[in-house]
Amino acid sequence: MSMRFTILLFTVPAVAWATQLPPDMEADRFLLQAETAIEEQDFEQAKTTMDRILELQAEHDLELPEQFSFRYAQVLERLGLYDEAMESATSYLALAGRDGEFYREALQLINAAEAAKAAAEAARIAAEAEAIAAAEAARRLPGETRTFDGMEFVWIPAGQFQMGSTSSDSEENERPVTRAGISRGFWLGKFEVTQAEWQAVMGANPSRFSTCELCPVEAVSWYDVHDFIERLNERAGANAYRLPTEAEWEYAARAGSTRERYGDLDAISWHIGNSQERTHPVGQKLPNAWGLYDVLGNVWEWVADWYGDYPGGFVTEPRGPRSGLNRIIRGGGWGASSNYQRAAARIAEDPSHRSEYQGFRLARTN
Repeated sequence: MSMRFTILLFTVPAVAWATQLPPDMEADRFLLQAETAIEEQDFEQAKTTMDRILELQAEHDLELPEQFSFRYAQVLERLGLYDEAMESATSYLALAGRDGEFYREALQLINAAEAAKAAAEAARIAAEAEAIAAAEAARRLPGETRTFDGMEFVWIPAGQFQMGSTSSDSEENERPVTRAGISRGFWLGKFEVTQAEWQAVMGANPSRFSTCELCPVEAVSWYDVHDFIERLNERAGANAYRLPTEAEWEYAARAGSTRERYGDLDAISWHIGNSQERTHPVGQKLPNAWGLYDVLGNVWEWVADWYGDYPGGFVTEPRGPRSGLNRIIRGGGWGASSNYQRAAARIAEDPSHRSEYQGFRLARTN
């Protein structure tokens, strides 16, 4: 005996699970959702829900709780919508007056939003300026020359190089050789700062060889140099000038080469063998490939960093330790022997020490 089953298919109408509430109750329901979103720090969702409340108010002329405008202002401020936040907080104050529950909080919110808006605008302007500067820097070529405040500077592009040395002339403090990255191009003085340039800013000439205005200034300590830079920046109206970092200095001295010396020693440097025991006017010897003169010889040059060991490996923008006893001088000088006339040579020096062997050249970031 066989049995037949009949399957009956019924079409059941969809159940309307969400009952349509009166507009004021619907607004209360959304407000509860918004409060939950605020507790969960989901301010985007809170704003979306509160915007629906405002739509209901506009459609049905609802009367919302006076604190609604303040809560909405808080959400807007957290989302960075500062103008809207201040407008909403102002609406709350107009409605609640000085006796409002959140009177002080609303005033504080307006102050905070106003300050945050100003900071955001300043950050936007700075970012635009940096983007413009980066685009301009990308178009510059190594060795491009520009004059700032009467001093010539050479453009040093971003790049990488091997910092330090293992050559037969090298010393222990030049190791381990470190792959260094210079992430931003910068301007570096085409020449060492001269006595005339120093005197124009400081009003006096401390140099031992003081009868030669175009000779590099010397007998200046690291602290003296920073006094000079501070005064120069005051004149420029910006923090434009500084000392190069040790990595920037060596990178610029090498000028894209792996060699420690960019030519015949006598042709590029005033050193102990040809200087007649004194400094000489800048720019008389041959420059390196990026157009920097007297990078080796004439005077040792102060750099920004505290003295420390190299880290080894690869480092972007390597800097010395945060503190120390000694700063660093680079580049050899008129009284130094040939083994110090190298891009990698470095000496630790007390930052208060003054000597006729020591001068500097300026860097400029912008």
